[in-house]
Amino acid sequence: MKRLVILAVSIFALSLSVSALAYDINDPVGDQIGERTFDIYGINISSAGGNLTFDIFSNYPQSGDTVGGWATFPGDLALSTTGNTVGSVFDYGVALTTHDGVTAGKLYDNAQWNLSNHYDPSPGSYYYGKDHIVTLNSGVFVENATFQWITQPGSPDYDLRISIPGASLPDFKGVYYASATCANDFTVGAAPEPISTVLFITGGTVLLVRRLTKKKKV
Repeated sequence: MKRLVILAVSIFALSLSVSALAYDINDPVGDQIGERTFDIYGINISSAGGNLTFDIFSNYPQSGDTVGGWATFPGDLALSTTGNTVGSVFDYGVALTTHDGVTAGKLYDNAQWNLSNHYDPSPGSYYYGKDHIVTLNSGVFVENATFQWITQPGSPDYDLRISIPGASLPDFKGVYYASATCANDFTVGAAPEPISTVLFITGGTVLLVRRLTKKKKV
């Protein structure tokens, strides 16, 4: 039991040592197609208290935006354990709205994705932000997440904060986010190395503690 306590304290101390570190994935300001509503400024990634937190700064509101005949709504957060560029397999996702059988505020594994083309109100006529993943089509529920739109005093208008238990994603390598279902702006980038290392160690430690506890009971 003493070894388990020492192990837990060591991991907690390690998490505190990197909790202040954050990684910015920058997205050029004003690169959105069309209205400023779709503009993404960047993503901060941090790890603290056992949670992995993403702060996404953009002008897109939680209520969505209608452009012409297209009623757009927020995209879902895409996460990868294999890569960090467009075209990587984003095998995890956090739903930010309830749709297609997924529920807002839940993390899913084995993620399958809808493309922006799927939401084209006039099939075949959409050329902007084409062929980009935007929302979960299906997935296997893993864990509850939390998210909130925090209003900012100026541009960017919002800080979309999403938190998930870090141990649920120990091999996290990349993140992708489209502000809306039209994909008129999107950003993609890598997990910062300190975050990746801590998640890997924490995930492995959780498994080790479970095994030791199980063995002791037997």
